[in-house]
Amino acid sequence: MEKRMSTNAVLILQAQQASRAGVEWAMENLYKTLLACSDKEELPLRAMTGTGPIHLTTGTEGSAFFILYPGIELANRQNESCIYSFTSLGRAGRASYELTIQVKFDFVEHFHLVNGLRVFNSREYIGNGEIIYCSSPQSI
Repeated sequence: MEKRMSTNAVLILQAQQASRAGVEWAMENLYKTLLACSDKEELPLRAMTGTGPIHLTTGTEGSAFFILYPGIELANRQNESCIYSFTSLGRAGRASYELTIQVKFDFVEHFHLVNGLRVFNSREYIGNGEIIYCSSPQSI
């Protein structure tokens, strides 16, 4: 019984770590996507669809993460920032751990004048995103 409890505790920890790895992976890919379209005035409504599993280890008890459907979506847009949300699910053996995340990106938009009208030129991101909400009480 004690061995089983110990094994389950290890699997839960591995699932948490896998979920956190999914958060880092998703944030990095989101940032790359935003940089790639910084010359477009409209932000992408969906930066990435759900994906996975992305395997972190091998074997029957290996760990993996998933970015759950619908993926990384634009939740809010302000004049100088945007918020994207997504859910990362980590799995290890029979254990799973889910984190719902909101990431805020601050930016400065550059415009130029054409015939007296402001025309969008580009968007410059300040930093690479900040987690402003996490469904889990545990820190990432």
